[in-house]
Formats: sequence, C-alpha cells, structure tokens
Amino acid sequence: MEFPGVQSIGVNGHPSIWFRQLTPEDTRGVVNSLHLAIQAKDTATVDAFYAAAIAAGGKCNGPPGPRPQYTKSYYGAFVFDPDGNNLETMFMDATFDAESKETAEASKASTT
Repeated sequence: MEFPGVQSIGVNGHPSIWFRQLTPEDTRGVVNSLHLAIQAKDTATVDAFYAAAIAAGGKCNGPPGPRPQYTKSYYGAFVFDPDGNNLETMFMDATFDAESKETAEASKASTT
C-alpha cells in the first residue's frame, strides 16, 4: 500500500511499521506530531494494544475493527497518546489480500 507522505519500513516488500509527520494544515482539524502504525501478529494483539493504551490514558481515535477501505483483511485500532501522537496497530493478512486481488483480476479478465 502507498499513501502520500507516509513512509514505511519492512522486509521483502511487506511493511511492518508506518509513520507520517502531520502539519498544522492537516485538513482533519487535528494537529498531532506523529502518526505511528505498527503491524500486529493477529487481531487479538490489536485488541490488546487498544485496551492497554486506553487504560494507560490514551484517547480513542478509532476502536478496533475492520477497515475495508484500506484492504479486505485490514483490522486496526487508533489511539491518541497524551502528547497527541496518533498510535495505530493493525493486522493484515497479506496472503488473503493477494488471493482476493488475483481472484478479482481473474474475474475481470473473464468478463472482458
């Protein structure tokens, strides 16, 4: 996945951490110093991250759940830390997403 202004780090083309510096001009009306996203091993880890972050004083910026606007298998949670940083953890099943893309492409090819 590519998003303007977002940097990622990972192995073999599979990012496991994403980050983005936001500016006062951010159109969402929220100015925070950093958006940091970390790949989780499963949805239970996303849920645990969210619960621990809220218990530690974080503010909800999106509870755990599917985010199909990113990928079909994307499951994530977002929390503002006390300094206003947007912390995100997500689980994505790369195999599922690749198979879904191949199936969609094959279906499209057969209808043209």
